[in-house]
Amino acid sequence: MGERLPTLDGLRAVAILLVLASHLPYTESFPPSSSTDFLTSHGQFGVRLFFVISGFLITHLLLKEHGRFGSVSLSEFYIRRSFRILPIYVAFLLTIAGFQFFGLVHDQASSWLGSLTFTRNVLGRGDSPSIHLWSLAVEEQFYLLWPSAIAFLGLADRPRRALAILCGTILVAVIARSVSCQTGIVCVRLLGEKSLIHNGDSLAVGCALVFWMRSRQPASRLGLLSLGSTSLVLFASCFITPTNAWSASLLILAQTLGFAALIYCGVAQSRSGIAFQFLNSKAMTAIGLISYSLYVWHMLFLSANTGTRIFPSPLYDWRIWWLPAFCLAAASYYFYESPIRSLGSRLIAKRRGQQAALASPISAPVRDHVATLRAVKG
Repeated sequence: MGERLPTLDGLRAVAILLVLASHLPYTESFPPSSSTDFLTSHGQFGVRLFFVISGFLITHLLLKEHGRFGSVSLSEFYIRRSFRILPIYVAFLLTIAGFQFFGLVHDQASSWLGSLTFTRNVLGRGDSPSIHLWSLAVEEQFYLLWPSAIAFLGLADRPRRALAILCGTILVAVIARSVSCQTGIVCVRLLGEKSLIHNGDSLAVGCALVFWMRSRQPASRLGLLSLGSTSLVLFASCFITPTNAWSASLLILAQTLGFAALIYCGVAQSRSGIAFQFLNSKAMTAIGLISYSLYVWHMLFLSANTGTRIFPSPLYDWRIWWLPAFCLAAASYYFYESPIRSLGSRLIAKRRGQQAALASPISAPVRDHVATLRAVKG
């Protein structure tokens, strides 16, 4: 795999576009109809795809670091993630805090507590300008567990143990989704659709894909089979109505496996074909690059029923609301987030340089002094 994995930005673009489409009913004057119900009812596809991509990419980067340096530095991992996640996260919360200070929006104390502690998936109310931060809470909880497991359990050198843990995680998620949890606040919060347990298989499938790909050479026939089965599974899942909790849970797993197959085809298979060219086009890559920014900021442009309407404006109209959202996300990514992330990269590079100097058995000045003494004696 190269420095930048192909297709992932395009798949991120697909994911964020699915999320935005599912939020159309929360914009101003959107006319719901049977023709748009299909488009607006599959936002969970986008979030699920984001989770699979995240599990895949984080595992790939951790194993790559282990292969290069012989170990995984948790401190460097969290520095990188902090410089990637926190700048826009903090900026968004400060923006909401400012709006709330002037009485333009209202977020309850429980929602603020969840947002500030990355537990928004278990704390806070749904009718809130920070409701979408639940998925980032799931990501952060994943970041706490999985890299530590790789580092402390030596999973980079033990792929079978890693796959066993990941398969167990998938099984737990499938069972948890099948448990009826309509009453009891603790049960709903810990096993509900926004919990880490509920979404654990999406992350675990992405992680497992990396170990599976490292154990074999890509095969073109397998790639074609994956692409065909993926298309069939994802297409069929859009129209299947689960009859019970078990079938619904297994359907989610099937969709997740389909997304993993898409990633496999895009990363490991032939770089030709219409699908590859589309996902790696300039437009899709550009959208994918700002997908995180767009996910965070777009809530400011949804209408009153999500608690985020700041003031009456045509910018909230369903036909154009996406335009200011895209503009704000692009400005945030290129002029705010990217410089900060570059600073984080320089910080890590400097840190590695210092560690390398300390690890050197004899520093350069000492080596020069020893060489001088030898020359004098000679």
